[in-house]
Amino acid sequence: MKKVLLTLLSLTVLGGAFAQVTFYDYNPNEELHATYSGESINIDFDNDQSPELTLFGTKHDTVIAGVFSTTLTGFAISTYGNTEILGRTTTLQSETVLEADTLLLGNTIDLTSTYVSSSTPSVFPGVGLTAIEAVTSTTAGQFAGAGYRYIGVRFDISGSTHFGWIRVMVSATHDTCIVDSYAYETTALTVIDAGDLGGGFVSVSKPSFESGISVLENQFQLTGLSGANVKVYNVLGEIEISKKINSDKAFIATDKLASGVYLVSCHQDTKVITYKVYKP
Repeated sequence: MKKVLLTLLSLTVLGGAFAQVTFYDYNPNEELHATYSGESINIDFDNDQSPELTLFGTKHDTVIAGVFSTTLTGFAISTYGNTEILGRTTTLQSETVLEADTLLLGNTIDLTSTYVSSSTPSVFPGVGLTAIEAVTSTTAGQFAGAGYRYIGVRFDISGSTHFGWIRVMVSATHDTCIVDSYAYETTALTVIDAGDLGGGFVSVSKPSFESGISVLENQFQLTGLSGANVKVYNVLGEIEISKKINSDKAFIATDKLASGVYLVSCHQDTKVITYKVYKP
């Protein structure tokens, strides 16, 4: 069963002279459930009406090790064409399964990575994000209960290789998956980091915000974002700060944040702008 999609914001990210990232944000986030009937969502990175992959929930009965019947529950990806997922082949109760690697913010997706596709036979359908076997509660996959993580993707556009990522969160009970957003590098054979939004500036179609962010000692200064809902994410995809901005010049205290890279996502009306910043 294909789930009906809600609002999808398409965002162009302005990067360096030779690279550009296109970013898509689900607003609100998509929620899939692992059931016998299944729920799914297509990911079409380049918006050519031909999806590169389908992310789906599943619950199905199978036979493990040719001996005992059991039920597998979880989430996986079906790939189309030359699309591949950064991951590996492993085993579940001696049976072959495919696992997508969990990526953190900033992990690199490029030609040196190891990829798999759903064309490889597996006891669990597709490239798994997570799976739990009912009889012994044996699990496979790294996404369940890990918070927001990224999926690395390699796919073709007109015969050229491109790289992208998908941001998801799977519940510790293996039965719910939140699909938050995805992005890809529009320049062929150009690497992309998980969560990368290009040069750090995102707009709906062109720079439409007269706004900016400055990193000061123990605070971020936000300009031109009155009325925006601001969230600060750490490298694990966890929300560190959530705040409503009520003036054109506002400050967010960061004294409790550790040094490192953060994503500052600002939602203002129907527009979204995201900055990748480093707090010293």
